[in-house]
Amino acid sequence: MIATACRGGNAPPPDKIKDKILNNIKTETLLLLGENDNPIGVPEKAKLRAEECIPNVTVKIVPNAGHQMNVDNEEFVNKELLNFLLKDE
Repeated sequence: MIATACRGGNAPPPDKIKDKILNNIKTETLLLLGENDNPIGVPEKAKLRAEECIPNVTVKIVPNAGHQMNVDNEEFVNKELLNFLLKDE
């Protein structure tokens, strides 16, 4: 996390977002998870939780990417963003 890195990496991870808050997300949502993103834990587990809690979510795990997925795998991230944003056109 950026804030953690700025404080020398000593800050605890952020609290888990409560299910009832995630359930209230009503808009279509794209969630990109880095395959090697340590702060989120196991991406497949986070993907399943998001799919259970967020009604209109599309979850993609970005291969060969950590927390800076737009740098680690720019092509995949850009393709998924464009596909998501343009899918109804």
